[in-house]
Amino acid sequence: MQYSKHILTATLLFALITVAQPTAYAEKLWFIGYGGIMLPLLDGAEIDTNTGEEIWIKIVGGDGEITIESPNGETHIITLKDGETTLLKRFSPEDKPGTWNLTTDDGKKMRIILREPEKEETELITSITDDKRIKLRIESKSGTGFIISNKTITKTYPPGGLITFELEPPVFYQYKIDLIRDEPPAQIAGKIENTTYRLEFEHLVASYIAKPSIRENGWELRIQLPEINKVGPSGIFPLRYGKYIIRISQYTETKTEELFREKIAILPKEITKLPLTTEMEMSIEEALKNPITLILVSTNEEVSRIEVKTPIAQLKVIDKKHNKTITDFQIPATKTRITNINGTNYIIFQTQLTITNREAIIEPTRTIETAIKINGFSTTEYIPKPLTFRAGEEITIITNLHQLNINLIYPDGKTYNNKVKITIDGTEREGNGSIKLLLPTGEYEIRSIEPPGFNPTRITLNNDKNIEIIIVKQTTELAILRAAAILLAAILTSLIYRRLAASRSNKHLHKSFATNKTSTFSTLKNKIFSKIF
Repeated sequence: MQYSKHILTATLLFALITVAQPTAYAEKLWFIGYGGIMLPLLDGAEIDTNTGEEIWIKIVGGDGEITIESPNGETHIITLKDGETTLLKRFSPEDKPGTWNLTTDDGKKMRIILREPEKEETELITSITDDKRIKLRIESKSGTGFIISNKTITKTYPPGGLITFELEPPVFYQYKIDLIRDEPPAQIAGKIENTTYRLEFEHLVASYIAKPSIRENGWELRIQLPEINKVGPSGIFPLRYGKYIIRISQYTETKTEELFREKIAILPKEITKLPLTTEMEMSIEEALKNPITLILVSTNEEVSRIEVKTPIAQLKVIDKKHNKTITDFQIPATKTRITNINGTNYIIFQTQLTITNREAIIEPTRTIETAIKINGFSTTEYIPKPLTFRAGEEITIITNLHQLNINLIYPDGKTYNNKVKITIDGTEREGNGSIKLLLPTGEYEIRSIEPPGFNPTRITLNNDKNIEIIIVKQTTELAILRAAAILLAAILTSLIYRRLAASRSNKHLHKSFATNKTSTFSTLKNKIFSKIF
């Protein structure tokens, strides 16, 4: 199968040629669009639209008919004249969302997806900055969610509004200004004469050729935005509410060179005067006490103003047995974050809060059932269980731990009092002379790393416990001891070998003595007598 990608420019050029010479092609060519630059009607392709938007159709190379079928099965036939652009459908609130099927009289098919008027899911992302401040960021697919801030960060404009850009020298004769929806590139795939094409292009809503005008202190450019659901000059897609990119380029007959770009938001007029932003920072105290205000815009132009409490709570973990506050703990659940600020522990219990409803105020809560970690080790022995967090409140976790005292001693019984590094089930801990830890009930393997020790110590911890780990003074001494152990093993092996060899030799001598006892005795007697005399 043959594919062509990123061919928007070539396709548009092809469309212009066919418009200029409609009789040059025997086959009828179909084009479809939102009212601006038309796209080829690819057999099997799909485009989407919203209530209030329009779909236009065009035929080149002869007259034709196209049938549009609603999700209810109702059909309507539209007759087209060669070279004319005709309104196919203006979608109203009464039209049923879903798939609308198109069929041309020469067998080409295409689908239009009328999107349901939706209150888009919005994500409130909560994080902590390096300087221990709370950072809030709002994300939505079409960029129609904002936070009311104490200062304006996002530039907002209403549909049909006027945008003015100040120019700095050098000032050129004319500029190209593109209005692009801030979304990933659009894709349309389908066939032309059994060849599959995939068109990919940016969401261009309007493209202006503007000349600078003089003002009191310099030069400026001006453009007027399209109205909502309409396509601007030389655009492809209709204007929808959300985030956009303004791209300004130097424009001549021979080249277009981008100079700069700027992000803006296009929103209903009544909220463009509000100080809106997509992210902001505040202190932990502010985040606990004061809700933030969100502005959310639905695809049917409904504007919602919502108060949301930041999903943060204070958190204490107390060992009831020893009446101690635990500072080293974790709650291993997704979308959570624990931090210590000025000696107090806080938990962001929903780092990514999904907002689907449009209530006047949202007070996040979350229930978590998990084994919590204390000093790096899991325990299920705690109350309350499960843990329920509520925005702005404090939760205290009560648990019973055991005090483990680890002392390092030399083989002669003397205490080691310098830097200590041990591992408990592979987790490193450091201290001076000894280490004291509050740990949950469980079985642990403990080994001394610095200074080095002998075999690991294994314990079952179900009460407070003191243990001693034997170490050596120096690494070289450990090596000497190991060498001595090897030497001792060699000596023992040698002794055993000699004893076995001696045993075999004695058996042999006894046999020889039995056969030669007379001569041996005579020889021995002669030697003795010779010594005497």
